[in-house]
Amino acid sequence: MSRRIAVGACLAALVILSAACGGTAAGATIQPAASSSPLPAPSPSAASPVALTYGTVGDWAHEWQMVPRLQADPPRGLVVYYLGDSTARESIVSDASWAAGIRRLGGPPTRTVSLTGHDQSFAMDLSLVSALPSTPGIALIGVGLSRMVFDPTAPMPSRSEGGQPLAAGSAPPPGAAAEAGWVRHHYDGRRPYTRAQQRAIARRWLRWHAAAFSRNRAANLADLGKLIALCQAKGLRPVLVDMPFNLASGGHILAKPRAVYRHACIRLAREYGIHYASFLRALDLPSSDFWDNAHLLRAGYVRWQRQLARLVVNLTRTR
Repeated sequence: MSRRIAVGACLAALVILSAACGGTAAGATIQPAASSSPLPAPSPSAASPVALTYGTVGDWAHEWQMVPRLQADPPRGLVVYYLGDSTARESIVSDASWAAGIRRLGGPPTRTVSLTGHDQSFAMDLSLVSALPSTPGIALIGVGLSRMVFDPTAPMPSRSEGGQPLAAGSAPPPGAAAEAGWVRHHYDGRRPYTRAQQRAIARRWLRWHAAAFSRNRAANLADLGKLIALCQAKGLRPVLVDMPFNLASGGHILAKPRAVYRHACIRLAREYGIHYASFLRALDLPSSDFWDNAHLLRAGYVRWQRQLARLVVNLTRTR
């Protein structure tokens, strides 16, 4: 999902207006290159397996460590919250780096706060936003296939959960920085799946998750509507943001379910008078920027963060 740097800012400005104007910025379907690898197999880490978890604090516990700090010291000036699952968690370098990027692009001083984590549903987002201080700002809400399959009735994880267990044979990224025991990037130390394996993962999604997508989509969209309304009641400007997806490897295979959720999100954006931002086609990230079909590696999340910074700057200049 990087090209046409000279027109990147214009593309970002146009794409955030697509929902409000009734248009869609549909993701491109790119024919994948042939590969001899027939099935997805575990991708071994480039690092030695020396630890059992990514940090000592899990995503959900980390987020609930941040909320009391925000309550005690409400943001002054512009605050931007980023809500989503692990796809969103992996899509930026860091909050501080993102805020600095907004300033470099001519935006105002900004406090950026990622509230993103493993298997995070819209119901979990609702729980977090309900506890945030009521201050003006922007809430970027990640949407994607993964967020439509969660069972909205499932119990939320413990707020004191530990780090996410590592897959067998893998290890934390070399030199991964932990923030109070929490680690953002879980994939930097691993070699990505091959193009053929990524395509096989997309086909496997149809076998394993299509039923849950059909069964849970309406309830998740209802929670998304509640989340939009809550953000607005809190003084936040909600914006739906299409999350990273490996169009090169999985775009054709998963075109139908992606079209279903995207059209539903566009309808919600129109209903609530908000923007729906999709810059997958504009960025055109190669499959090598992904570990699988959703989680970005460093080259990808550096570029994704830059586009999020452009989005924020454009949002501060438009209504």
